[in-house]
Amino acid sequence: MCTQALTVLLAILIQVESPKNEAQALAAIEREGAYGCLQIRELCLQDVNEWARTQFTLQEVAGSEPLSRWVFVQYQQRYKSTGVEQAARLWNGGPSRRGTNGYWRKVRQLLEKQDTPIGGCCEKQCLAYE
Repeated sequence: MCTQALTVLLAILIQVESPKNEAQALAAIEREGAYGCLQIRELCLQDVNEWARTQFTLQEVAGSEPLSRWVFVQYQQRYKSTGVEQAARLWNGGPSRRGTNGYWRKVRQLLEKQDTPIGGCCEKQCLAYE
């Protein structure tokens, strides 16, 4: 996935994952065990820490959008996602990508509203809708 596709996808995932009333809703999400703008859970962060040989904490992720984005990229690299659909489904359903149809519909609708279609940015695999 190229840089342009990644940038657009991350912006959309943050929009999907982060509620409108951010402060109030993020507090509720953290009570459920999901942290930061991409709602990162402990198992995901453990997976990334093992993969990247790091020791980041959920509290560090919660306070840092750049770190949340880094975790996302590392997770995608670990599980070899190649296109935006694979990446979105992996992010929502983990390596099994099961039960992600509703999530993918939301993400795809937002992708289709983009002024600059990411599919034309480089190779066709950027979109890689399955």
